[in-house]
Amino acid sequence: MWVGAVAVVRDGKGRLLMVLQRRPGEEPRWSLPGGGREPGEDFAQCCRREVLEETGYDVEVGAELWVKRTRDANRPGWVEVHCFSAEIRGRRPHADDPDGLVLDVAWQAAADIARLPLCYPEDLPALLGAAGL
Repeated sequence: MWVGAVAVVRDGKGRLLMVLQRRPGEEPRWSLPGGGREPGEDFAQCCRREVLEETGYDVEVGAELWVKRTRDANRPGWVEVHCFSAEIRGRRPHADDPDGLVLDVAWQAAADIARLPLCYPEDLPALLGAAGL
């Protein structure tokens, strides 16, 4: 089973921090910043590291908001993703995405999220809820 974490980071305007990424052979799609847990990490540590790598933002990880268990066409077996709230503490001059999948980082308003091509379209209701709709 693949396990990982993502973050819901909101700015003062209620927009969500999202990443545009592309896996080989796929069209670019948007998602919350996050990724796979490394050995020795808990889910909150994974969340903080992944947000920093993908966006350059250093975040304070807060409460766990939900856990999603599903199957992913890109991975064998089950996937378990822990979603946390997070607040920005600082920023590095650049992101350092070791996977090389992130094409862009942007703040997305709820109205825009509903129209974006998403990595995980089934997450739309949760994303809209996190954005305040």
